[in-house]
Amino acid sequence: MVRQPTTANLHAALSKRRPRHVSRVVTRVGRDSTGDPAVWIWIILKDTSLAESWVRSNREQLRRWAEKAVRATGIEHWAYITFRTETEQQALERSTA
Repeated sequence: MVRQPTTANLHAALSKRRPRHVSRVVTRVGRDSTGDPAVWIWIILKDTSLAESWVRSNREQLRRWAEKAVRATGIEHWAYITFRTETEQQALERSTA
């Protein structure tokens, strides 16, 4: 049986051992464009460590960390994982306020 995702479960799992480059994580659950259940994860990178964060190998490690956290919650849905900087996230939040 596939477990229904919740943002509370995801936030709890993603808060554990958060990598030092990560400021915070924004999540959303719902259905993707095909109608399948999915989770969206935006990893918000600290502006102060962007040069190191954007290195491909570091982004892949962060992606694996997020996928592992999703699986630890028992969620089997597709996870869409993307990155934003703190500055980008703040601008987005201001524009939707």
